[in-house]
Amino acid sequence: MRTLNFLLTLFFLLSSSYHDNTPSFDYKQAIQMLKQEIKASTNFYPKRLILEQTDRIINEDSLFYRIHSNHFDIEYEERKIINNALNAKDFREYSVEDSIEAYRLEIDRSFYDEIIFITAENRKGVKKLIVLSYSIDDECNYMVGSKKFDISCFHLLRNKEKLLDDSQWDTLLQLVEENEYWDLQEIIEAQQIDGSYWSLHGTKVGTSLKDDSKEQKVHFLFRQTPRNHQAIHIIGSKLLEWSGVDWGEIF
Repeated sequence: MRTLNFLLTLFFLLSSSYHDNTPSFDYKQAIQMLKQEIKASTNFYPKRLILEQTDRIINEDSLFYRIHSNHFDIEYEERKIINNALNAKDFREYSVEDSIEAYRLEIDRSFYDEIIFITAENRKGVKKLIVLSYSIDDECNYMVGSKKFDISCFHLLRNKEKLLDDSQWDTLLQLVEENEYWDLQEIIEAQQIDGSYWSLHGTKVGTSLKDDSKEQKVHFLFRQTPRNHQAIHIIGSKLLEWSGVDWGEIF
């Protein structure tokens, strides 16, 4: 987690004098709550929620207080249910012994219920593309719905696999290298309300900086409505192309 960025934001909020601190929004209380949320967050997915909560403080949005205090834990538990339903292993669970390199694209679009979930992997020399998509009932959204999230909220829409040849895999690795995927900042904030949320997870065997031993590396990118020239869009578009699916408009 890029804790420094969040702490700088908190410092800015505390020190800014041009805000009208009306009684309807308690900045000190909100910032203290957010600090606790940051400390409690130990996985990738809550980062987006932290950014959203920061925006709510800046905009004096009372929705900040209506979000469940344990929403980071909720988000993590929901992701575990979804991954289990998709039979998609969390990349952080792989080890060097698994001999795997993989890249996983997930796209959630405004005005579309279907969430795209594509994984390209090379596991012990077997290269394949796993093309999945799913939807989640609106009633199960903990921010607006009333139904507790469980497996009944999940609906699998697409499920297919296809082998990748050596040329395709080499093309993917070339795109990863040319766009410096492994060195890119994990999260870049965006201001759009609508659009699409793209995430791209990666895992591969690499060398530890501590002692030159082998270790399983994991990286994650998150962008909202990425531009065509951005790495996540370039790599992701190739996976979408190989899927052979007409996904409709992707923005």
